[in-house]
Amino acid sequence: MDAPSSCACTDGAPNASRFVAGLASSAYVAAAFIGAFLLFVVQPMVSKAILPVYGGSSLVWGACMVFFQGALLAGYAISLWTHRKMGLRRAMLVHLFILATPLLFLPLDVSVHQGGTAPPGARLLVAWLFRRAALAAVALSTVSLVLQRWVRATPGRLASRPHLLYAASNTGSISALLLYPFVLEPFLDLSMQAFAWSLAYVVLLVLLIASLPRRGHERDDDVATSGFPVEIRPSAYIRWFLLSFASCALLLAATNRLSFDLASIPFLWVLPLSVYLGCFVVSFGSRPPRQECTRRFFGWALTCGGLLCLVSSLRMSLPAPAAVLLHLAVLGGVCLGCTESLVRSRPGHAQGMTSFYLAVAAGGFAGSFLVAWVAPLCFKWHAEYPVALALAAWAVSDAGSRRAWVRAGLIPALVAFGSVTIVPLTVRQFLPGAASGLVMVPAAGLPLALALRRGSSSASSAAAVLAAVALGLGFTESAATGGSEILRLRNYYGTYRVFEDSGLRYLQHGNTQHGRQRVAGDGAGVPLSYYHPSTPAGDFLSSRILPGKRAAMVGLGTGALAAYSGSGSVLDIYELDPANEPVARKYFSYLGDAEERGALVRLHVCDGRLGLASAAKASYDVIIVDAFSSGSVPVHLLTKEAFETYRGAMNTDGICLMHLSNRALNMVPFVASTAAEAGLTALTASNAGNVHPDADLTEWVALINHSSVDLRRALEMRGWVDVPGPLPRPWTDNYSNLAAAWLAGFRQGK
Repeated sequence: MDAPSSCACTDGAPNASRFVAGLASSAYVAAAFIGAFLLFVVQPMVSKAILPVYGGSSLVWGACMVFFQGALLAGYAISLWTHRKMGLRRAMLVHLFILATPLLFLPLDVSVHQGGTAPPGARLLVAWLFRRAALAAVALSTVSLVLQRWVRATPGRLASRPHLLYAASNTGSISALLLYPFVLEPFLDLSMQAFAWSLAYVVLLVLLIASLPRRGHERDDDVATSGFPVEIRPSAYIRWFLLSFASCALLLAATNRLSFDLASIPFLWVLPLSVYLGCFVVSFGSRPPRQECTRRFFGWALTCGGLLCLVSSLRMSLPAPAAVLLHLAVLGGVCLGCTESLVRSRPGHAQGMTSFYLAVAAGGFAGSFLVAWVAPLCFKWHAEYPVALALAAWAVSDAGSRRAWVRAGLIPALVAFGSVTIVPLTVRQFLPGAASGLVMVPAAGLPLALALRRGSSSASSAAAVLAAVALGLGFTESAATGGSEILRLRNYYGTYRVFEDSGLRYLQHGNTQHGRQRVAGDGAGVPLSYYHPSTPAGDFLSSRILPGKRAAMVGLGTGALAAYSGSGSVLDIYELDPANEPVARKYFSYLGDAEERGALVRLHVCDGRLGLASAAKASYDVIIVDAFSSGSVPVHLLTKEAFETYRGAMNTDGICLMHLSNRALNMVPFVASTAAEAGLTALTASNAGNVHPDADLTEWVALINHSSVDLRRALEMRGWVDVPGPLPRPWTDNYSNLAAAWLAGFRQGK
């Protein structure tokens, strides 16, 4: 309610006072919106800036999520400390100092300084993120809670409803995340984004200064105390922490699934984060959804999430649009259930809200840390997805249903465990071959869906069922392959599985097959899959006399392309993941066979682009770029700066072959446009319509110098053609547009 004015001397004074209070309320809302907008724009912006060094690794987004969740937690902790230990005036001075400090470092630095010997995770967090984004992120994290305290101390309509600022800040967050891939990234390069961000930060600081409670008008309801003004039970903190922990863990787990299967890009990072924040906006808004609708949606989301885990473990790939929509629907339903529980259990008094937000931020940080850094060390497959679903169901359930979960959830849990373990093994036993994959999904999925729906009648029962799924799916992948599993390995760069089936040995990274080889016989040394002699790259390499040549390969996989190296040749392999070489050498013979033929094979554990940049000028006759993380495209290898690096590393008559096969994106026109900008000619070829039984459908682009007339003629004679126009805007380290590549792939029928 508006506080009455005690000094009104004229008829116009009350109206003027109300007008000033209205302006102040508008300034508070605008500041909350802008503060959150800037905080969530800087996250994809700095993540994009790191891509030229760590582009193909899911470590980029995981490290950024942990960093920004930590910054949010630090900001909330500072706000809570000033809330409890300082009066309003002193706290205002402290917060203004914190918010003004980042001005000394503007405009925001988004340049990437390479080098150093620290591990990638430590370098990302300490040397890059901390130095350039820590002050701004922590300062912006305090804005929402500081404004809520200022609002309660100022006459105006918002004084009795300060929690609405939380909804305003979340709206700003969602706006930032949705505008970034569709407006900011396509039309502004990184330097312009950083400059605009810096200007907006100055505007925010001006708004905050203008919104300061005026001396003599403030009402400090939040006087400093040595304890909490109103007692909050420890069980409430635990529940807030678990609800936030589960939803944030599921957010990062779903993002990892999309990144591994499609692309490691800001476009696919911000969509799940937007859904996650949208759930907070809906639940904390003035008209939250009815509890019955939320719980029903929650139950169906758990069921769909369990089935998605099964489909993924059975190595079945959904169409890209369907996969994105289903993962977002599961994330939205589960997070909405968690946020609805947070709203119902939040403190009923203003003094406890800062502690509530701190518990939520702590849970978010812990969930991000678990998925980004702990899960790759503890699990050999992506178990965090069903584990997060189970934790969410357990956190949403009440104490009474938890005590009865054994009676209500034991049988559905046993059915779920059997459906993901016994059923796939039985189907594979009696129906070997490719047809078993089609039978496994309905045979295992139907009882699993029934168990999940039966268990979803109680949230704690659903938790038991999903825990059984998380335990059982570890065995499902072995049944899905139908052969003997030789190796299962996971690290920060993804998951590796090596298995044999029908005389073939396969390497799988995530859900994507990264090569195969015949175990024995005359064809053991023939490269298969994307590198078979019938594919465009294999056909060209087979036709050229490569012995005695110098070649570079970005991305190792099974090492199949080494099959085209012979006596006297030098093959430099640049591989980001140090675990890949032991796998390729121990379980596949391509590298060893090349060395036996007299080739010199040298492995460099580094990013391929950085490795080629450090090589001697005009070193290579052939450069082969085939770096994928599961099915994702490392964008930093497809920019003008990268192409200039390739051009400098290959000789005048050299060639760069780029593998661009992808389930969702059409990269060919963007590569051709960028190549032309870098002074190279691009030709493309595919084996569509003529796929050999030992090969896979694949798409390649060849980059050559404009002066290489004979090489161009040789390529054209083997079916390579110019990329048809019109070509899109070239990509640079400061600019890329994966949304357009996705739309191009959709129009192409991917």
